Amino acid sequence: MPDLMKDVSTIDEKFVAGGLDALDANPNGIVIGAGLVQKLGLRMGDNLNIAANTGQVQTLKIVGIFKTGNAHYDEDQSFTVLKRAQALFDRPNIANTFIVKLDDANRARLVARDIENRIGYKAESWQEASQDLESVLLVRNIIMYTVVSAILIVASFGIYNVISTVVFEKTRDIAILKSIGFTPSDVRRVFVIEGVIMGLIGSAMGIILGIGVMRGLELVQVKPPGESDIITLPIYWGRNCSPWPWASP
Repeated sequence: MPDLMKDVSTIDEKFVAGGLDALDANPNGIVIGAGLVQKLGLRMGDNLNIAANTGQVQTLKIVGIFKTGNAHYDEDQSFTVLKRAQALFDRPNIANTFIVKLDDANRARLVARDIENRIGYKAESWQEASQDLESVLLVRNIIMYTVVSAILIVASFGIYNVISTVVFEKTRDIAILKSIGFTPSDVRRVFVIEGVIMGLIGSAMGIILGIGVMRGLELVQVKPPGESDIITLPIYWGRNCSPWPWASP
């Protein structure tokens, strides 16, 4: 059911040849991963003899090739119409797996538990399927926030030290201002205005520098373990947010 697959997966966006729609036009068709194509020396339009553990053998034609970039997925996964797969495995009207897509991904664990309670079948949320990865990300976040907090604390002491030094060096100037009629509130106002101006200038320079660094990181190419393609570092700019604040969205 290609149309249903499109609703719960992004696999239709990963095709390098053909597509899921070709399965509707050719019920004896099959779409496979680019890794499997390369491993078996296949190409678009070739016929495959598929043998099931039931002893059934069927000839299917390659009508689509997808490439997700995940080496394991591209080498292990293939898709055909449900009726054809049921006939191949001699299991009519039976489906081994149902995929459920939610509007709120964070509710997956609760929905999976509710499904198990209602129908009694095993339901696995994406959090449970990716538990090892989540553990690694948790450790990474702890380290990252610890380092960032330490940097902010050190920077705060540095800013306090600079401000204290500047005020101490301005003691004579403060005395002169008071001698010509400035009140303590006037002196404080002068320092506050100067601090605001310097803060605005520093913030603007920091934003420009930060955007430049992020744009540079977008060009860094890496090859993560398990991936077949070299990818660039993913940078999240925020929803509907242009990387350049002064540019119109």
